[in-house]
Amino acid sequence: ETYQRELSAANDAVECTISKYAEDMLIEPTPWNVRYKGLQQWHSQHGNISFRNPSNKPGADLTKQVKIKHGVHNMTPEEQEAWTKTYKSFSHFLKLQRQIRRKDQMEPYRVELLNRLDMEWNPKLGVGPEKWAFKYDMLKQYSQEFGTCYVPKTYGVVLHNFIKSCKAQYNERRRKGLDQDLPHHNSLSNERIALLEAIGMEWGELHEAIPWEEHYQDLCRYKEQFGHAAVKWRDPERLVLANWVVGMRERYMNRKKG
Repeated sequence: ETYQRELSAANDAVECTISKYAEDMLIEPTPWNVRYKGLQQWHSQHGNISFRNPSNKPGADLTKQVKIKHGVHNMTPEEQEAWTKTYKSFSHFLKLQRQIRRKDQMEPYRVELLNRLDMEWNPKLGVGPEKWAFKYDMLKQYSQEFGTCYVPKTYGVVLHNFIKSCKAQYNERRRKGLDQDLPHHNSLSNERIALLEAIGMEWGELHEAIPWEEHYQDLCRYKEQFGHAAVKWRDPERLVLANWVVGMRERYMNRKKG
């Protein structure tokens, strides 16, 4: 049990750093960031980024159910055309993100940002509140069986990521104050917090972001030890440094492109 607590605290520290680092990565107006900010606006208006359309054939029109749900029939023809284009564009973008993540090629900060919008990595599980309730029940059963809410990734990726998402949203809320209004992009309400705490969820300490200079010194020590600065992703002791290196590389490439 002590080992699990220490491991959970270490993971919390890594995830908290990724959480704060993710905000910085949105500063650059890259194509991905622009698309993500569009998703943020959609989430603020509709409460989700669930772009479901039973008709998945290329060039197919949106189904009647989707149009009725979003009130498309009340729009002018020009508004309908613009709305449909946006809807299909977001749907394609999220499909691509799922494919990239399944190949284990997605940067952690992007996973973090999409999770803040309640990204459906496996849409077949359901949408919105139904999806959250389904995963909560999974966690409740796990907690009853093992006496903890710490779920290693090797046990189940879906449940592990659910906990990561909840903790990321909780940390965001307590930085701003849990008594403040719930942000539009954050779905972890006080009711959900109470439900999680009732089954033993431990939020851990709120860690501050590591300064840039400290990251740089860590990278210098890594290069001195290994002779290069290509920090390995799968090294569990250097996840934070690997995330930072990816971020610096992406910023450099974006500036190079102008």
